[in-house]
Amino acid sequence: MQILQLVPFHCLQFPNMSRHEEPERLRPGPIRSRNGWVLFVRGLPRETRETDLLDAFSDFGYVQSVKLHRNLNGTAKEYALIEFQEQSDAQDAINRMHGTQFLRQIIKVDWAFVAPVSDQPSLPIRRGSF
Repeated sequence: MQILQLVPFHCLQFPNMSRHEEPERLRPGPIRSRNGWVLFVRGLPRETRETDLLDAFSDFGYVQSVKLHRNLNGTAKEYALIEFQEQSDAQDAINRMHGTQFLRQIIKVDWAFVAPVSDQPSLPIRRGSF
């Protein structure tokens, strides 16, 4: 009969890593998507257009995509996903756009995908309902 021994996660060895280094996917903070760094923007006015967001956020760097979700009647759902190529550009956009007025409304800007701050490994946190 074989006995299965449970090993705490922090004792596992990963190839090409020092003993005290965590795999990058488990470090707290923003997580890169397949193509770039995604921001979650909320509090947008219903009349917001993709071009409005592109104009405002392209000041911080190359914007790969803007996804503004809409209701059946065509009005914006008050949130959008904006993907930057570079993490530093996305961070700059967060720092300068969060809490500012955009088309007469105060918007909130943060990372769309972040790794939780925890000792236990878990799935990334996804913000918003999409």
